[in-house]
Amino acid sequence: MEETENPLEMVKKKRDTVLELEVRGIRKSQELLRQTETERQKITSEFEKLHQFLVQKEQDFLAQLKEIDKAILRTQDENINRLLEERTLLSNLLKEMEKNRQKPENEFLEDVRTILHRYDDTKPPMSTPKFPDLDERIKIFSQKYLSLSHCLQQFKENLPSFLMEMRDSMTLDPETANAFLMVTEDHQHVKNIGTKQDVSRNPKRFSYFSCVLGSQGFNSGRHCWETEVTHGGYWGLGVVKESVNRKQWFKLRPEEGIWAIGLYQNQYQALTSPCTSIVLKEKPKKIRLVLDYEEGLVSFYDTETMSHIFTFSATFTEKLFPFFWLPSKGSYITLCPSRESCFP
Repeated sequence: MEETENPLEMVKKKRDTVLELEVRGIRKSQELLRQTETERQKITSEFEKLHQFLVQKEQDFLAQLKEIDKAILRTQDENINRLLEERTLLSNLLKEMEKNRQKPENEFLEDVRTILHRYDDTKPPMSTPKFPDLDERIKIFSQKYLSLSHCLQQFKENLPSFLMEMRDSMTLDPETANAFLMVTEDHQHVKNIGTKQDVSRNPKRFSYFSCVLGSQGFNSGRHCWETEVTHGGYWGLGVVKESVNRKQWFKLRPEEGIWAIGLYQNQYQALTSPCTSIVLKEKPKKIRLVLDYEEGLVSFYDTETMSHIFTFSATFTEKLFPFFWLPSKGSYITLCPSRESCFP
């Protein structure tokens, strides 16, 4: 007959196991807290460096403006002094002429000619006050400001995407897919097979354009997802308002509630009115879309290089869905896994 384990010992073992798990949990928590503290210090340090850099650049720009101010005031003083000398000389000439007014006319005119001749020999007439080179220096400074403004705008556009922690869980909604599109069972891939399939009719499905939507819509917040576009064929991707016309032809434009970019006829384009050509240094393999609903921004980036491609600015008033357009046979795109970090 097997010996039954002492109940007291059983409880003690379970208690010890729970205690060990508690200790492990505390140790793991402390380790994670140390890691977050290290990351916090890194971030604080980098932003402090960035702050110091920007403060220094601000001081440099302001110092340049101060030097221009000094040059303007110095030139102004020089002009005023010259004009004052000119005015004093003319006043003295007038006084001298006034003294000779009582002389006979011929003698008076002769004296005036002599006085004016003496004035002409003394100092040439002064032209309009000049500020040599200052206009050009201000123009150059203004060009520097425009460059600075552009750089800061690029920085502001790129930084939010860098700080995105996680991509949204994104799948395709096969019920919205045009009959020429085949969506895989995992709802991560879609291809234009060039043949019309027998699909169910429903109000969500696109009848005219070879489009498909993401399964999740957004009416608030910030969201990010990525799409692989290297499989071949032409494509378009972006966001679309929920009420877009799905049964008839419409313009792929913001006016119709579509904010998208694409590759069509071997040219990258933003689907604006009219289309805006996009020149890219490298052919992107993955496109990252960042939607900021409250700010009304839809931004596109090359995932690998993190270079900014295009940004739409609008006011959103209804739910938006991820939008994918595959206009030609063989067009094929893939949604990237959502559990990966949104960093390239």
